Amino acid sequence: MYLYWASGKTTLGRARLDGTGVEQSFVSGAGRRPCGVALDREHIYWGEALGGKVGSPDKGGAIGRANRDGTGVNATFIPTPAHHGCGVAIAGSHIYWVSIACKIVLGRGCWWAPSSPAAIVRANVDGTGVDDQFITGLAIPRSPAFQTAGPCGIAVAGKYIYWMNNAESGKPVPIGRANLDGTDVNKRFITGVTNGFCGIAVAGGYIYWTTGGFVKSRYAIGRANLDGTGANRRFIRTAGIPCGIAAYQGHIYWGQSTGRMAHPTTTIGRANLNGSAVNNQFITGIHDFCGGLAVG
Repeated sequence: MYLYWASGKTTLGRARLDGTGVEQSFVSGAGRRPCGVALDREHIYWGEALGGKVGSPDKGGAIGRANRDGTGVNATFIPTPAHHGCGVAIAGSHIYWVSIACKIVLGRGCWWAPSSPAAIVRANVDGTGVDDQFITGLAIPRSPAFQTAGPCGIAVAGKYIYWMNNAESGKPVPIGRANLDGTDVNKRFITGVTNGFCGIAVAGGYIYWTTGGFVKSRYAIGRANLDGTGANRRFIRTAGIPCGIAAYQGHIYWGQSTGRMAHPTTTIGRANLNGSAVNNQFITGIHDFCGGLAVG
């Protein structure tokens, strides 16, 4: 059993669940800015947040795939022309991801205008049957345009799909929920999450998410009941900007970046699911932004 994370411009890392056996570049050639990681029994999947060449945000990205042993890397397993994948989840025979069209590129990621599409896409895990209209109309317009909120992180559990929204501002954003078949869409399932930062996970009867932004006092892991009640927006205070989250068998893991945006230093933290035994230095030495975690 391993913990996987997206880091660097083109790589995925891996370590054992006890934090040993760290491989910072377990998968290389994963595309430009891998964002979001998901697993099934045979493969690792990830989204590509930027795609194209530096300075060409309109080129879009892709969904990548590799074998669980790191071989067979295909950074364009499912091409997403002019759209950018961030946040990937597997449920049964389907893969789900967030699809947005970049209008502005700032620092590590991309932001979109109110008129841009923001959707959750679904496909078969073999890459066929892509449905780019699975759940649409998820952007939450704001002014100025680059502060528009839209989906970025995604998780599936039971009969539901959940997504975290992100915005280039300190304004509150909601967490959304829908049925796995795309019906009963609720864009404001949990409200008042201050600048959610893409990470979302479900485990042990709770939803966990990352809260980041540019205000240190807001760096935290939030938690709520599966029905959206009992939201605790500062459940675990983190040492840096939390940017990816996973939970498995009694533990929660998160990536957190500190230092300069252009050259961040990232660690992976770990705590018990009840918020105790916080270790902000569980895995160290990641010299770039963390774009997502998965356990399997």
